[in-house]
Amino acid sequence: MGGARNTRRRLGRAAALGSLVGGLAVAMAACSTSPPEVFNGLELIVATDGLNAPADFDDIRLEIREQADGGWSTLWNRDYVVPSTEAMLPAAFTLLAGPTPREVLISVTAFKGQASPLPVVQRVVQVQVPTDRLADMWLVLSRECVGQVVIAGAEGEPTPTCTPGQSCQPLGPTRGRCGSNEVDVTTLPTYVPGQDFDAAGAPMVGGDAATESMAGDDGGDSTLGPGVEEDAAGASTDATLADGDATDAWADSMVAQIVPDSAPDGPTCTAACTVGLTQCSGTDVQTCQAPPGGCARWVTTATCGVNQTCQIGDAAPSCTCKANSCTEVGTVCEDGQTLATCAQDNSGCFYTASASACPANQSCSGMAPTAACSSTCTNSCVQSQTVCGSGGLKTCTLGTNGCLSYGAAMPCGMHQSCTGSTGSAACTCNTDPICRGASAACANPTTLATCANDAQNCPYEVSSAQCANGACSAGACCTNACTQGQAKCINGNLATCTQGTNGCWSYGPPASCSVNFACTGPDGSAACTSTVTVANIFGMPNMFNEQVSDSLILLPCYNTAAQDCIVIASGTACPNQNNMALPYEDRGAQFNESFPLGGTVGQMYMASFHVDGITEAKYYENGTCQGSDTPATCAAGRAAGLGDPPAATTNTFMSCTAPNPSQCNDTWYTGGDPIDYEFYKVYKLTVYAPSPDGGVGAEVQHYYLNSFPKTATTYETHSTYFVSYSHTIPVPGGGTIELKAGDTSCHAIDNCGPGTFIQTCLPNVGRQLPGLAIPSMHMGLSTSTLNFRTGAAQPWHSQIFHVTVTAVTGM
Repeated sequence: MGGARNTRRRLGRAAALGSLVGGLAVAMAACSTSPPEVFNGLELIVATDGLNAPADFDDIRLEIREQADGGWSTLWNRDYVVPSTEAMLPAAFTLLAGPTPREVLISVTAFKGQASPLPVVQRVVQVQVPTDRLADMWLVLSRECVGQVVIAGAEGEPTPTCTPGQSCQPLGPTRGRCGSNEVDVTTLPTYVPGQDFDAAGAPMVGGDAATESMAGDDGGDSTLGPGVEEDAAGASTDATLADGDATDAWADSMVAQIVPDSAPDGPTCTAACTVGLTQCSGTDVQTCQAPPGGCARWVTTATCGVNQTCQIGDAAPSCTCKANSCTEVGTVCEDGQTLATCAQDNSGCFYTASASACPANQSCSGMAPTAACSSTCTNSCVQSQTVCGSGGLKTCTLGTNGCLSYGAAMPCGMHQSCTGSTGSAACTCNTDPICRGASAACANPTTLATCANDAQNCPYEVSSAQCANGACSAGACCTNACTQGQAKCINGNLATCTQGTNGCWSYGPPASCSVNFACTGPDGSAACTSTVTVANIFGMPNMFNEQVSDSLILLPCYNTAAQDCIVIASGTACPNQNNMALPYEDRGAQFNESFPLGGTVGQMYMASFHVDGITEAKYYENGTCQGSDTPATCAAGRAAGLGDPPAATTNTFMSCTAPNPSQCNDTWYTGGDPIDYEFYKVYKLTVYAPSPDGGVGAEVQHYYLNSFPKTATTYETHSTYFVSYSHTIPVPGGGTIELKAGDTSCHAIDNCGPGTFIQTCLPNVGRQLPGLAIPSMHMGLSTSTLNFRTGAAQPWHSQIFHVTVTAVTGM
């Protein structure tokens, strides 16, 4: 668990409001150098505990929904690739409140795999948005909660495996276990402007705590309110909302604005210098600085006075007084004929305030500060002393008048300046801002300068060139081995492209992928991808080269008798039909198919099965709801409860991935046994653990597929029904799944469409499962032989189940 900076940024131009739903509006913010104004609402801080991107996840989805009209209305739903230029750990999100309290449901989901993303972990909270303060709400994606989210529902949304209203708690006494989504807003701490996003200071509220944060910047613009936005410097400017006149709606609105906590790893601009260096630029002292989220650039940190110059000394550039003849206030001889008046400015520098030539027959005589034009010659300097003046170096020599005075100025070299105090001045090398000798030097992080020494042995810059595909460091260009965002596999571990201290990008030390992930893909686009896939676990072929991931239960029809199909070949006796020593489901014709499972032996997985079918009804008893994924409706083992199913009489097929009683019959039943009554069919899915010798081990659990409730309405009758449902169950790696159809009487109610039948129907009459192609072979037999009425085509006679596995996660 790590901390984070509290730098915050916002963008410039005003953006369109994302929506105005139930009086709420969604907008986004990014990029500014000043902290945001504190409003009322929630400061959402997304964090991780024991997880890293991209090894454990490579995508984050933030969804915010508002409670309205008894349901939830989506305000914000967006994915962020991590790490990338649009999203980087860490980040913060601000949800602004309107004048009235609102209840929101916030979920943050981490996904893995760009092509077929699978949910890794999810944090869900339900909380009221405060209207009197800005409160911190920490959202932690914890390794303890990995695998406790699945894809479910008609829209395929990530959903906690907990009961409705609960999700995995990342910290606290219920860490790694299901707990309520509800958080008491009064327990949340108040946001403090400029606070550090440090895990150590994160409160443990509702089982939540902070660690590292994630950025969520997609380069969008920020709308803070009607007609108000922030420019790049953080100053308020007028703006027009693109959604038209939203001012009235604003009075009752709540705005969710994205405020990234830090810039992406490696800015997209090019640094102009190395942070911390100083230089002279004319009469200014400049320092290389990098603003928050920006690139390094030269910034003027001091402006020299009119009698000063920027000079690079042994330590650093600074403003120093210009060298001249003046050393104190008064008069001084600049040469044998020129008298100068010296003054001192506010910077403490002595300078020539005025200068004038002496009258004819006079010369400048005497020492400072009392020099004067005189007809009597006296020395104005000491022989061989030097002074700066008239753009060069003057030397004290004996004149024709017999007195010592400064002679004409001699120019310094091209890369020199006259420096030093009066009496000891000299031409000295200018300190080149780049070159310190004849060796090459870096002009900035991307430019290499060629240096040389002139005739006076002064170093200077001869030329410069950009480093091609790299950076300049220690007087040489390095070359990028990769580009930001790339990754490759090294010995099965994932190495990401990082920027070194030399400024060049190269692959860093490889990190191992997390459990159930492996490094895959070509260099540059490699990633830790999940080994827990439907293909890897449920795509193992059985003896018939069939996989449970896309499997069928086909109850045959070899002949007809009234409303029934005979499910055994002509001339064959119904086996064990009257053997009462056997369980009900094992009497009569048996159609059992086993499928091996992949995965890691000893590890459990959560698998989502989807079942579509056309079947007769059967009553079951002694079931269990323990571990049910529909605890709110499950009763006595039946997932949909014991009431009459509203869709029992429907003749229109709809495939339902989430409970939808009015449209689809959910006939899933956990555990128990069929009631030994009448002769109606048993359809069953059984999960077995692996045995130590690699065979089929003990039963983990079994599930019946055609359960109808025993009510005043008779469902065990001469009728068939559409069924469609999805359920998530635990399965063991290396185990076995068996699909079973048991027909006690060897007679099955034929698929003749809606209603009750006492006689046979035409072959082309009957219900169909849309889009399903019947294979030519099933369990090693020709389907044309199994179904004498329509062959390998729909409508299938007599009854059919299509079983698929839609998702799987590690536990």
